Amino acid sequence: MQRNNNRRLLAAALTVLAAVALGAMSATPAHAAPAMPALAPGASDYVKNDPQKTCDPSNKPGPVSFKNLLIQTYGSRSWNIGRSCSEAGTSEHKEGRALDFGFDADNATQRAQAYDLINWLFATDQHGNRHAVARHLGLMYVIWDRKIWGAYNGPYSERTYSCDGTPSGCHTNHIHFSFSWSGALQQTSWWTGRANRPAFEASSANGWQNLPTGIGGATRLAAMTVGTNKYVYTLVNGSVYEASSANGWQNLPTGIGGASAVAAMSVGTTKYVYTLVNGSVFEASSANGWQNLPTGIGGGRASALAVMSVNGTKYIYSVIDGSVFEASSANGWQNLPTGIGGGRASALAVMSVNGTKYIYSVIDGGVFEASSANGWQNLPTGIGGGRASALAVMSVNGTKYIYSVIDGGVFEASSANGWQNLPTGISLASTVAAMSVGTTKYVYTVVDGGVYEASSANGWQNQPTGIGGAFALTAMSVNGTKFIYDI
Repeated sequence: MQRNNNRRLLAAALTVLAAVALGAMSATPAHAAPAMPALAPGASDYVKNDPQKTCDPSNKPGPVSFKNLLIQTYGSRSWNIGRSCSEAGTSEHKEGRALDFGFDADNATQRAQAYDLINWLFATDQHGNRHAVARHLGLMYVIWDRKIWGAYNGPYSERTYSCDGTPSGCHTNHIHFSFSWSGALQQTSWWTGRANRPAFEASSANGWQNLPTGIGGATRLAAMTVGTNKYVYTLVNGSVYEASSANGWQNLPTGIGGASAVAAMSVGTTKYVYTLVNGSVFEASSANGWQNLPTGIGGGRASALAVMSVNGTKYIYSVIDGSVFEASSANGWQNLPTGIGGGRASALAVMSVNGTKYIYSVIDGGVFEASSANGWQNLPTGIGGGRASALAVMSVNGTKYIYSVIDGGVFEASSANGWQNLPTGISLASTVAAMSVGTTKYVYTVVDGGVYEASSANGWQNQPTGIGGAFALTAMSVNGTKFIYDI
């Protein structure tokens, strides 16, 4: 990370120097640590040392969300997540799962802030969990001011960090946070263990009042409609439940278990649920009593999932070892490589326009488009610049739209403008969902746990819906009424 150009305000530093014991953690923080959410009593286990092995520098959602939290707490600072694969050395930055955030050890205020933050990460919580926040986040190690704290050593005992004497090398101008893969992908208890995480429904017809569905304990969700009935599928302790607006949102077990991801779609009036179970893809149907049958896709290595139907044929798209595969109900679920990814794809979205299937993927932080009409040639859209971290897509009257999160800002690009990626003005987003009603486009984002709506009809003003405490969301419309489901 580059040296902070605004460092060494000596006069200001001297006024607070006496209050800071240099080299020790500050007893009186210069600013409060980040807000602590309500978390379940159990914290994630201490993570093992898992250094960089591959290269995919696209910013992963865990570090992005943590970076946004630090900006909200301490203000704008220099920061970095991804790093070019061509740079020397081993670094989790090259896998998009390390964050450098600016704190200047020679600035007394920032030094106090840094130690206050580290105290917060390693404090024992009210449930008796040692190093609670660091464990909840899935932090592998932290480096600051010639010191390193590793989950795999001590755990988190302070050790001297050998360095080359430079501010960057000795980490005196930034704190380095390396995340485990589970932390980087938001699979640790900071995101999945929020206490009593219920599912809510809010509608544009009720002024976005966020009403409880009665569904609780969910960590992932998917939603769809069949006719005018709405269906929500949630993961609760790895098991899949179905609730419907037609049954008063009773959350009924489907019998599907051991799942880590869920996707849903309907063909006619038959509902289909697709799950990732130990890296393999399974299909269950309302027509077969929710028997969860292996498709043969994945081989224990699938990491992302998207589904759609085209003229009654079902398609499953999966990311396996960083490459994108397509399987179809019309070919007995043979999982055929599309050629997309090259071992580096990290996010996936799909849609169809007039029978043509489109795949959008994030590769090394850039967004690519491939089409069934061009033999799945994966063509760069120019979106991302190596920093895209989340993706949503939709079509309106045959025009395709891509919404991407880049450094927390939401951008829109259209096939009608040559994929020029234009800022919507929405910032600090960690999650994005999109839909259209008629020709009006709507974007829903999670910003610091709050759900916001922006519309092409209001110049993308990002207006709070009043929904808070959100971790994940999905959106849909029924007969012109917009619905948001969040946990």
